[in-house]
Amino acid sequence: MPKSSTSSSNPVLMKARKKQIEKLRQQKLNVTILQTDVQYRVEFSVKKDSTAAQYSIVINLPPNFPNDSPVLFVKPPCSHKFLDAGQLVVDLPALQNFKKKPDLSSVVKHLISEFEKNPPIPLVLDDFQQQEQEQILRSYNSPYTMKLDEKTPAATSIKHFESDKETPSGSGTPDFKIDLPEFENLSIEELKELVADEIQLLAFIQGTEKVKNISKQRDDISDRVEKLAKENLSLAEDLKSLRNKLSSRYETCNQLKEEYKQNISKLHEVTEWMTLPNLSLTLQVLAAEQEQASEKIVEDFLEGETDLPGFTKDFLKAKKLATLRKVKEDKIQFMLK
Repeated sequence: MPKSSTSSSNPVLMKARKKQIEKLRQQKLNVTILQTDVQYRVEFSVKKDSTAAQYSIVINLPPNFPNDSPVLFVKPPCSHKFLDAGQLVVDLPALQNFKKKPDLSSVVKHLISEFEKNPPIPLVLDDFQQQEQEQILRSYNSPYTMKLDEKTPAATSIKHFESDKETPSGSGTPDFKIDLPEFENLSIEELKELVADEIQLLAFIQGTEKVKNISKQRDDISDRVEKLAKENLSLAEDLKSLRNKLSSRYETCNQLKEEYKQNISKLHEVTEWMTLPNLSLTLQVLAAEQEQASEKIVEDFLEGETDLPGFTKDFLKAKKLATLRKVKEDKIQFMLK
């Protein structure tokens, strides 16, 4: 099977690739170049309640982009319906329809919009889990870097770096380090057959011990992330309940605070009214009123409106009350001197 051509060897495809990248960079997005024409990062924030979380979308462009769909990862680790356990973007409608309507900027904006509508649940990974996540990301990036055309800047720098290496004999032959020991046991003819047949080459690589270990590690990470996500989701109801309790208690605290202010205001008013000068003035008025009331009782008796027993009872009561108020007022006056 012949090898698929890269975007840099096809002028039309390369032009379409450049157009897609330029359109992405023209959007009002925080775009950073990680590797020219290959890898980009878009940073954005998601607000939830009163806090804002920062996220990054790592965009990997395959060699035949935009004929092939881009590969998107999200950092830091989080749980969302459009992310798998390895933080790879999956099932996103705009990404699934990319081959029908290739628009990289639309895919990125669609993903950000989905994160804003349904904020993800952050995941806390230890150092080992983070290293495993980085290894998965590198495993997706390496095929794109390996298939770069020699004319691209990244491939040129790699080629230059390799050409500077020399064997101990000084012959100038590059001393390549083989990452897959299984290739060392193959003959030249077998290597040529693998190079000519991509399917056979891919099957051979997938059968190597290193790739198997990577797959196993990725499965382990998936299980851990899935378990952690389930634990986080199981605590969601408890968190909601505690948040409601806190909100209720906060409202109660505000009500008690308002009642306290009102009671303090009333206390100040009563305290101001209960001063000795105010009490003296009040008693003077009340004593004068009782004197007037006793005089009215006398007038009613003289006019024959009341009998003697009634007059005696009412007059003594009025005079007694007036006298008591007068005595209290005199005592306050004495205290004020």
